[in-house]
Amino acid sequence: QGNYASMPPKYWPNVGVTRSTSQILTDLTGNSSITANNLTYGSDGSFTFNGSNSYLDAGNAAAVQLGSTLTLEAWVNPTNSSGSGNIIQKNQNSGYRFRISNGDLWAYSSGNSVTTSGSPCANGTWCHCVATFGPSGLVVYVNGVALASNSTAYSPANVAAGNLQIGRAHV
Repeated sequence: QGNYASMPPKYWPNVGVTRSTSQILTDLTGNSSITANNLTYGSDGSFTFNGSNSYLDAGNAAAVQLGSTLTLEAWVNPTNSSGSGNIIQKNQNSGYRFRISNGDLWAYSSGNSVTTSGSPCANGTWCHCVATFGPSGLVVYVNGVALASNSTAYSPANVAAGNLQIGRAHV
């Protein structure tokens, strides 16, 4: 037991269940502002995204309006290195996006981007993927190692528009 009210939404106790339609999720804090679409909930607490129409949508509330610096992170276990899909995005084309494409990780914000090379996350292997955006530029890390960066300052233009989404296919 803990004080979950001060924690961000992050845990859904629906493990081992497949949902074929949209479902509103309620986390341990009682927050029910996240919609799950066509996800499989793994017995280990993970979500499986099908690469086409499954994703989490956290809406556009004040809690997801991020400022001049941000860090996006996820545990990723790719199954198809020849495909592409967003890990996390907000206002796709003029906000920010962290995605995997043909095995490489790509971080983007309002025309500024950085891409890894050499497919750092092998199919069937869990990788801890992080993208940082700030005044010193963009950096992509895999398992704690910085693999790509630039020194162009992050500009949070247009991040107030659009919903925060996790796992949505590139649309």
